[in-house]
Amino acid sequence: MKRITSLLLVMMIFTAGLAAADTITVRADSWPPYNDEPDSTQPGYMIEAAKLIFEAKGHEIDYKLMPWTRSLDSVRKGTYDAVVGTDPEESPDFVFPKEGFGINQNGFYVKQGNSWQYSGISSLQGLKLGIIEGYGYYETIDNYIAANENSDKIFAATGDDALPKLLKMLKSGRVDAVIENINVMPLALKDAKLENEIIAAGVDDERQDLFMAFSPAKESSKEYIQIFDEGLVEPAATYREEAAGIDVGVQPIILISCQVHHGAFTCTTGAFNTFSIIYPIYYMYSKTRATDKF
Repeated sequence: MKRITSLLLVMMIFTAGLAAADTITVRADSWPPYNDEPDSTQPGYMIEAAKLIFEAKGHEIDYKLMPWTRSLDSVRKGTYDAVVGTDPEESPDFVFPKEGFGINQNGFYVKQGNSWQYSGISSLQGLKLGIIEGYGYYETIDNYIAANENSDKIFAATGDDALPKLLKMLKSGRVDAVIENINVMPLALKDAKLENEIIAAGVDDERQDLFMAFSPAKESSKEYIQIFDEGLVEPAATYREEAAGIDVGVQPIILISCQVHHGAFTCTTGAFNTFSIIYPIYYMYSKTRATDKF
């Protein structure tokens, strides 16, 4: 009987250990530098950060791409655990950690040779604006989209390749302007080899922190945001306190020089992964609102 009891105790402990090691399912559409291809060595710094934080606690991250509207709906229902790259205005019912780790500010882009500049909501009159279905662009622009969504003033692209679709349409003249995050668009233009054909045409003043947000339908979300906040602040503090030779458990890196200019980051550093370089820059930028070297 004693041997059986001992065996049961061992089985209970083993089972409890298995239960504590969760697989956290994350879904989002591709939105580099925040998140990118799941099988890439650079899946985006938000995914790299999430893996570091949760794997340190024995959990695994299951990250896959999915159209944004489906991602939000599925996480909202509890089919999956989390999304990356949202904010409380876009997803007010989600469970948010205290700490954001990115900045969202929208810019407008037009075809080379077009002199139009965004100067407020009234400047959109007479344009056909390309957007991505399900994206939130903050109150003023969201209200404009809602008022015109069934007209020829708005075209909403869908699917995993929504932004590349919009860039093709902009190049061909099927839309007049596209709105997109100012940190996402430069990478998208580079991938599409359109850096010299599509240009920036002004930015919207509204901006917010971006988050990894968790399902309102799952009790486990409360535990996950606690783990996330604790795991996020610790390495970020290390970055703020030291200027070189920084080690957050990935590998030491040297930040030689970094600048923020109109929301774009330029760094002189070694060839390391996206988390090692981009994450600390976004963190310091979001907390200090730096506009010069740091």
